[in-house]
Amino acid sequence: MTEYLNDKQDAIRDLELCRQEAADSIVKSQENNLKYFNEKSKPPKTYAEGDFVVIRHLDTTVGKNKKFVEKYRGPYVIHKVLSNDRYIVRDVDNCQITQLPYDGVIEASRIKKWISKPEIPDTTGNT
Repeated sequence: MTEYLNDKQDAIRDLELCRQEAADSIVKSQENNLKYFNEKSKPPKTYAEGDFVVIRHLDTTVGKNKKFVEKYRGPYVIHKVLSNDRYIVRDVDNCQITQLPYDGVIEASRIKKWISKPEIPDTTGNT
């Protein structure tokens, strides 16, 4: 009978050891995952209030060919900078694209700076 009790105590000690090894393994795995993430990721682009941006267009209309749908829509203006790389985006004054004015919260990964077409100088001499 005493041998059975001694075996039980050893089993309990083994469980504590197993739990500690599992906890150490989890911490090591988390450190490796964080290291891999930091190596492969880049920081998001930041925008300031008043910057002109375009928003990635996600058209999910059934039966519509997505081949010729524009990838971005805009321009819009950054109205307010929020935390966690989020922005309040609104229509540009006097340049509303849709019937209802747009006012939404967009994450940095879905927007990019709006670049207007460069002005080509007139080389013909006409003014």
